[in-house]
Amino acid sequence: MSIKFSANEIRYIALFENMTGAMVKDCIIDDEHGKVTFVVKNGDMGLAIGKKGSSVSKVQRAVDKGVEIIELDDDPIQFIKNVLSPAKLQSVKISQKQSGEKVAIVTADNTNKRIATATGLGKPSKDLLPRMIENTLAEYINNFDTQMTMYYNDLQQNGREIKFSVRAWDSGEIQLFDEYDGDELIEIIEDWMYDNTVGGAYNLSDATNTRAEFEQVRIPFFDERNRAMDARSFAIRLRKFLAAEPYNVPMTIHTRGLGEVIVVLGEK
Repeated sequence: MSIKFSANEIRYIALFENMTGAMVKDCIIDDEHGKVTFVVKNGDMGLAIGKKGSSVSKVQRAVDKGVEIIELDDDPIQFIKNVLSPAKLQSVKISQKQSGEKVAIVTADNTNKRIATATGLGKPSKDLLPRMIENTLAEYINNFDTQMTMYYNDLQQNGREIKFSVRAWDSGEIQLFDEYDGDELIEIIEDWMYDNTVGGAYNLSDATNTRAEFEQVRIPFFDERNRAMDARSFAIRLRKFLAAEPYNVPMTIHTRGLGEVIVVLGEK
């Protein structure tokens, strides 16, 4: 099944190929957002971008619109990853209903949260799944873009959401209800959470003498050196805080992906 291009799309494709040398497989014009998306042949991404972005910059000036370049891939899952690049994705799953409708579900980080979906009807063709996925995504790419933009805007404004668990050994010398200068250790950790999360956002869902569960913890997306922060790097900060005077509390850190961490107080 071939894609039928409009006169404007043909004009943009010819311009792009002449200026970059890359072969265009598809072109999506988004007048509402002032953007043109070019899907280029696998292996032509370097040509399309040019040295230090010189080629794509020339195209952008010529069309007077924002330009997005996506590299085609025969693997539909890899193609979806290319569409959503540079987002770091945890998983991409494609399922097909009996009606022929295809659904792509994208998950980021380790919080098991769906951040973007697109649904489309793939029409049977001799090009099989890769071509069908490409055609579907071409039609629904703006929906992906909108959801991903909303997701990352939320990350930057409200922080990355993680799960944070604190454990103490049943027979250990350090317990969460131990007092330091009149404050229980769990209160000290809560105060630290409030001071170090984005907007003091967290939820203490369970707290005992040996266990505390912090959920919906919003940590900064970047640290002071503009490096991406994950659950482990956030936990390291708490470890340094509790290891100092007057607490002198040792701690080990165990992570589950980027979005979940378990810290254990004391040593067994």
